[in-house]
Amino acid sequence: MNLALCEYLQPTVLSLRMAIERASIRYASTTKNAFAFSGQNKDQRTLRSLTAEGVLQMSSVKNPCHPGEILKHEFLIPLDMSEGQLARRLNVPRTRIERLVKETTGVTADTALRLARFFGTTPEFWLNMQRNYDLAHANIDVSGIEPLKAA
Repeated sequence: MNLALCEYLQPTVLSLRMAIERASIRYASTTKNAFAFSGQNKDQRTLRSLTAEGVLQMSSVKNPCHPGEILKHEFLIPLDMSEGQLARRLNVPRTRIERLVKETTGVTADTALRLARFFGTTPEFWLNMQRNYDLAHANIDVSGIEPLKAA
């Protein structure tokens, strides 16, 4: 577990609902005018910015946790639920949840919809975590690509 960035998700939270709310704030993001929100820990700074629409925005986390890690430590363990039990409740193959928790596969739109419905979150909560994780761990050299220039 990435303790530096996931410390706020440890079992010290008061309730599962608080964990959901804190994680949702941490990982929410959009494409317009972002701000950096570094969490609610006393050692972290909070930077906020509003878009033209007045909606609070945020940037991606530099080294985010895998959504499977969040699923395991903040949902399954506190609920004393196994991967198999969750899979049955979501009507998905057991291996889908097991691979997600082991961080060998990512969250798909289908899985995000099911997890959101079951845990009372949003599909964006799960997909944004996956997107942030994927972007942070993409080891692609794009320096050789020349940007398109206006004519």
